[in-house]
Amino acid sequence: MNEFIQTFPEKWQEKWTSQGFEEPSLIQQAVFQKLREKESLVAISPTGSGKTLAYLWPLLLNVQPQAGSSLLILTSSQELAIQVTEVARTWAALVDLKVQSLLGGANVKRQVEGLKKKPEILIGTPGRILELMKAKKIKAHQVKTMVFDEADQLFDAGNSQIIDQILHQAPTEYQLAFFLATADRSLESIEKITWKTFETIDVTAEDDSRKGLRHYFLRVPIRKKDDYLR
Repeated sequence: MNEFIQTFPEKWQEKWTSQGFEEPSLIQQAVFQKLREKESLVAISPTGSGKTLAYLWPLLLNVQPQAGSSLLILTSSQELAIQVTEVARTWAALVDLKVQSLLGGANVKRQVEGLKKKPEILIGTPGRILELMKAKKIKAHQVKTMVFDEADQLFDAGNSQIIDQILHQAPTEYQLAFFLATADRSLESIEKITWKTFETIDVTAEDDSRKGLRHYFLRVPIRKKDDYLR
């Protein structure tokens, strides 16, 4: 069995096998130990290279059950938050951890009820996270680690001020992990908000996970679009 997987709990090893995984991707191998050792970092790799599991595996292993909401994952969109929540729940349930999604536009009362169950992992969009922090429904001082998924899009979406406020809701030194598909202006934005320079792990040049992948698009008359989507 791959050495990478030998550090997994037995139930995770079984899930790894049942899911048909063979080798961890480059980004998964590159950040695993650093995140487990609670280092902060910036990770860059192409879309579809396994970034979500790259941070979920090591960080879920760091979470203590029933010790409050210690892992916060910020996403650039509601759609991404839903996807990450589904993946996180699959692996978290196997190690007795609870996940709560916190999405702008969704029923806030229901989300507050979910927070009363003391989930260890919170996943959501910046506006709703900040709203619940200010209302003291999320205890910012309990958060140990913050992940910024698709950080390039998070900052492009004009969330910088909201993220800045989230980072300053508690006088705490968080472990910060920024995951993105392209550096562009994002590194500058990260430094501007955090006042820090983080180790950057970029596997873009070596990653061949998209080798052989081809993209297509269909031209469809507007009146037939619904039929084609179905």
